[in-house]
Amino acid sequence: MLNKLGKQLLLLLMALPLSASVKMLAPDHFMEGEALSFQVIARGFKVKIPQIESIEGYSVENIKTSEETIIINTRRANKVTKTYRMFAKKSIVIPSFAIEIDDTCVKTKNKKVELQKITKTISDNFDLQMQLDKTDAYIGEESVLSVTFAYKDLEDYSLSEVDFSDFLLKELGTKEWIRADGHRVEEIRYSLTPQAEGRLILPPLKAEVEVLKSGHTRKISLFSNKLTLNVTALPKGLSLIGEYQLNASINRQSVNAGEAVTLVLTIEGVGNMDNLDALDLHIPGTMVYVKSVQKRQDNTIAQYSKTFEIISDRNFTIPAITLHYFDKTSQRKKTIQSRAFDIEVFANNLLRDKPKEKLDKDEVFKEITYEEERITGMERLIYFLIGILSSMVFMFMYKQFKNKTQPKKQPELIQVLKKIKTQDALFKKMVPHVGRDKDLDRLIYRLEGVEAVDFKEIKKEIIQKVQMLVC
Repeated sequence: MLNKLGKQLLLLLMALPLSASVKMLAPDHFMEGEALSFQVIARGFKVKIPQIESIEGYSVENIKTSEETIIINTRRANKVTKTYRMFAKKSIVIPSFAIEIDDTCVKTKNKKVELQKITKTISDNFDLQMQLDKTDAYIGEESVLSVTFAYKDLEDYSLSEVDFSDFLLKELGTKEWIRADGHRVEEIRYSLTPQAEGRLILPPLKAEVEVLKSGHTRKISLFSNKLTLNVTALPKGLSLIGEYQLNASINRQSVNAGEAVTLVLTIEGVGNMDNLDALDLHIPGTMVYVKSVQKRQDNTIAQYSKTFEIISDRNFTIPAITLHYFDKTSQRKKTIQSRAFDIEVFANNLLRDKPKEKLDKDEVFKEITYEEERITGMERLIYFLIGILSSMVFMFMYKQFKNKTQPKKQPELIQVLKKIKTQDALFKKMVPHVGRDKDLDRLIYRLEGVEAVDFKEIKKEIIQKVQMLVC
């Protein structure tokens, strides 16, 4: 009896460590500018992982927590995995963490993680490059960033998302061409607007490429050069930089009480016009509404137009609009101003018929007339239905004409499949497409088999089936 009880106690003691296991997983190194991720994994019946807020002064973020049920000694237990992320600027030591498992304190091992500096990748087959149109700028002054990727002899590639701290970023456009040496080139242009002063660094961009080597697809990470932009603050109180012209116009100077006067402000020039959205109008004793905002770019000249509607039951004055900006050429502050308008308001709709005043050609405002049309609700509905029907007919005719006149472009996947030379590479390329079609699945599974297959024939059948699915 005692011998049997001793064996049970021994088995219980041997099982205890299994209910209290913990480990920390972290890489040996991380790349400059990229996130360092690590995991804490704990197993037990009761698991409590403390909150991790910072390591060596760097903020730590818990980006994912997962729990799953496991069996320990025929009993249900928990496996808790927490994934953390941090952005460190030097090599660090992830310290030991105390994890409470089944009322027992279990510690992880610490680990040193080395920071690796990123250098531009030099290759005969690939080149990822960044270029700015200037090296010095003011806060709020737009710069143009060009990102070019030249490549040959690859299966696929992806560029990392362009996102730099202390900058506003907007994509301007892309283009592709083939260089004389046979490299394909993709160029993406961005508008880059600094929001802070100082020597701002644009860290290297990253591209992931897939290349075929010895019949197998390999993934390679490529890096671009890094850039520096020296940013200077604008004089105090200024947020605009460039060269501008300001015009103001109204549609009439005499109205009945309750009728609107339309004011249009138009600003043309070169500079950071996005900051003009804050331009507003306040007139005591009136109600002011923003009717529309329009922006237009014509080569290097931009135009910003903002339309207000102003309603009042008494005479009022639209004040002069003043705009201050920094002129980069003269290196000084400039001020431009529109004219003011005195508006006459007639009470009780007693607007008198009086001849229109002749406007001096040198005046800034323009006379604009508007015709009011009264449309019934039924007429609006008829016009709306006619518009929808016309649009549907036009789109149908356009698609028919386009299908007849434009040759179908061969899908990119077909082009890739035709270049594949080995059974293994073809299988890996087609695995993500399993489930789309039963006949296609059967062909893909034949590639996976160890028995010999007629590679050329099965490749031909796969391409034909893919063409049927995507065309």
